[in-house]
Amino acid sequence: MNKNNSDENKRQYERLRSYCLIRYNKVAETKPGCEKTTNVKNISEGGLMFTAYEYLSVDSTIKIMINFPGRQEPVETVAKVKRCVKASETEEVYHVGILFLDISDLDRRQIHGHVEHALRDKNGRKLISKRRWWQFWLRKKIKSASSHEDPA
Repeated sequence: MNKNNSDENKRQYERLRSYCLIRYNKVAETKPGCEKTTNVKNISEGGLMFTAYEYLSVDSTIKIMINFPGRQEPVETVAKVKRCVKASETEEVYHVGILFLDISDLDRRQIHGHVEHALRDKNGRKLISKRRWWQFWLRKKIKSASSHEDPA
């Protein structure tokens, strides 16, 4: 478990680019058949990012079921939407970042093991997203430069 206490990086855990399937539904929608299936973009012990074909309000609560390869039962948890960013200018596609709210220790260890397995593999390490100090510096430099540009 790699925790980073930097003020600039709110992520506590390393994220693994992963493409497993999930099902989710808004907690407010309890009707059968309201679940939507989609792909995970990345996952960590604390949350994940997935693609949605609808806007999900920030701070809304969703129920999520993660289908890991090789595991018969999905990981089921409740999560809070932390961000929802439009991913396409032409389609209703969003990248949704969620924070797990109610996940069992067993399921959290399963996710941790999934990420750790990638870290131990030479090619798997390429799938790990770590924030580096220079990424924050570069982002600040780009924002600073773009705010000083003259509109033409």
